[in-house]
Amino acid sequence: MLQFAALGSGSKGNAYVVRNADTVLLIDAGFTLKRLRAELAALSLSEQDISAILISHEHGDHTRGLGPLARACQAPVHLTYGTYRALRDTKFTRYQLGYANDGMYRVGSLEVTPFAVPHDASEPCQFLIASGSHRIAVCTDLGYATPAVKAALEGCDAAVLEFNYDAQMLANGPYPVALQERIRSRWGHLSNDEAASLVVGLPRLQCLALGHLSEKNNTPEHAEAAAKRAVGAHTRVHVLDQAQGSGWLEVIG
Repeated sequence: MLQFAALGSGSKGNAYVVRNADTVLLIDAGFTLKRLRAELAALSLSEQDISAILISHEHGDHTRGLGPLARACQAPVHLTYGTYRALRDTKFTRYQLGYANDGMYRVGSLEVTPFAVPHDASEPCQFLIASGSHRIAVCTDLGYATPAVKAALEGCDAAVLEFNYDAQMLANGPYPVALQERIRSRWGHLSNDEAASLVVGLPRLQCLALGHLSEKNNTPEHAEAAAKRAVGAHTRVHVLDQAQGSGWLEVIG
């Protein structure tokens, strides 16, 4: 069994859970402790069930509740040295530094492979999680797809992938030109079309969750249409929501 869920995903907050029969990983903690607890409870979990917290980078929409949650559950926090240095709150009971380029390691019975991504943060990374032959990638907050990103997605049964903005909405929207350029840059975010191009022809992909949608420069309809044009009928497409969790999504077979 390998399952995953979003506690919420969007411009203002992101957190995900991946679990198998005996290990629970929380990836990012971009909501208040109260919200994180409520979303975990909706999945029949509590913070005491968390085996480890993995942090992709220091931005507030991924770390807002990290300190309070880590102190409440006392699970180890895994993060790069750059991310640790950039955080304001590092009063963790237990933590592990420096894993972005160190290859696969285990947390309980899950295998975790971090991989570096291009984003305007200090040593950011994303994650490939495996249980037996099943693999899930959680991949948001990147300006373009590096070979490491493409390799992580290639053998996945499921993925959380950033569909951040619709190119036309961004160009015609309220953001100033400098901010638009930052979002479109190689250190920014993926557009719907850029993300969709990454999932064309992936042979094992059975479930695709569209994450980190911009509130002002995208719509669920735009993102879903781009994704469905790219994947075959064998792939289930789910648009993740900023305001509520997704419920459990499962790798089948």
